[in-house]
Amino acid sequence: MTEKLNPTSKKHMVRFGIYMVIYVFAIMGMSALRGQYTDTIYIWPIAFMPVVPCFLALLESYWGVMAMDEMMRRVHLEGVFISAFATGFVTFTWGMLSNAGVEPFELALVLPMLIGFWGIGTALRKRAYE
Repeated sequence: MTEKLNPTSKKHMVRFGIYMVIYVFAIMGMSALRGQYTDTIYIWPIAFMPVVPCFLALLESYWGVMAMDEMMRRVHLEGVFISAFATGFVTFTWGMLSNAGVEPFELALVLPMLIGFWGIGTALRKRAYE
């Protein structure tokens, strides 16, 4: 299953990369501006800045998967299932451990964890079909 990228996949990867670059700049902008506007109404749109490019990147990931053939979609679906299971297990375990004094889980880590486990799960499932 080592196929070359078709033009559609390349298009989705380029768009995803552009959204990630915008996301990085939005994070840097938010970090730079956050301290200056802590007690004003502007803190809300400043805090929201990274959400828009992140949403667009997630949407582009969806469109990229939808452009794949059925076999690769199945591999990704199984990867997403593994990701949901692993993320649910980690966050549930952490939640239970917080009853024993462990610091609460930072919610902003859930999406990166889902995406990371998705990549791992997809690689594992892709290997199983080779």
